[in-house]
Amino acid sequence: MSGVAVVGATGFVGDAVVERLRTRGVVAKSVRAPRISGTVGAPAPTEQEVDAVAAEIAPCTAVINAAGVADSLAGGIEHLDGANGLLPGLLARACNRLGVRLVHISSAAVQGRRPGLDSTLEYQPFSAYSRSKVMGEQAVLAVGDNVCVYRPPGVHARGRAVTCAVARLASSPLRSVASPGTDNAPQALLENVADAAVTLALYSGVVPRVVHHPAEGITTSGLLTALGSKPPHVVPRAAAQLVVAAAQNACRCSTGLAGQARRLEVLWLGQEQAHSWLTDIGWKPPVGTGGWGRMTIATNMDLEDA
Repeated sequence: MSGVAVVGATGFVGDAVVERLRTRGVVAKSVRAPRISGTVGAPAPTEQEVDAVAAEIAPCTAVINAAGVADSLAGGIEHLDGANGLLPGLLARACNRLGVRLVHISSAAVQGRRPGLDSTLEYQPFSAYSRSKVMGEQAVLAVGDNVCVYRPPGVHARGRAVTCAVARLASSPLRSVASPGTDNAPQALLENVADAAVTLALYSGVVPRVVHHPAEGITTSGLLTALGSKPPHVVPRAAAQLVVAAAQNACRCSTGLAGQARRLEVLWLGQEQAHSWLTDIGWKPPVGTGGWGRMTIATNMDLEDA
């Protein structure tokens, strides 16, 4: 094994991926993500740019792309499209040239408000962020066969802004979920996402071109209870749906609200996750649901010290 190259190794997910590789005794090579800007229709990377990236990757036997703008509320189109939409295609071309597998970490956001998250190419982007992630997936899937698009849902970890924000909400009088509160919460712990990506990179057989993250067994009520240390209020489902619909209508006047409205919808109503190929090969999250409580204790300590 010549090791696995991790693009964006110093970022939020990339750092965790490097740690999981080292835990498994695999050499992790940090590759700095090239800075790319532009939008749909931008000129394709030159052969010289592809060669330069391929030289950075060699002689690794697989590549994990953990680079990109991870903020679902971000709105800079050129910045988003460059990092999330154009860079994956460049990496896919470089990997194809070397004959090595690329695992591109995308996001469940590409499927938006679909009833369930799965590994199909059914897209429902709802924001500039989710559209940029769709762009990245399509660029990767258009290059060769030895690629795998991996879609994690909302990723949480100690210190992450979105986790702290949800923890504050879960500890406040406003904590609530739509009845009955037993809907699947499409959320994942960072360690589990990193381990799944590493599993896909190291798998000795053929991997599907798209793999979504399996449900981690936490409900909408369970999520807020874990993050806030007390059960949330349960509001009538019809009322919750009306509020979500109103928020989505407001997004038509202000596109910057799209991410916030979607976050509210997921926290209140949840979303199903279909059976995943990862489960078929025996993969299990290394950190169980108890990890949410442990993370919450650490997060609350951080909030008190802030």
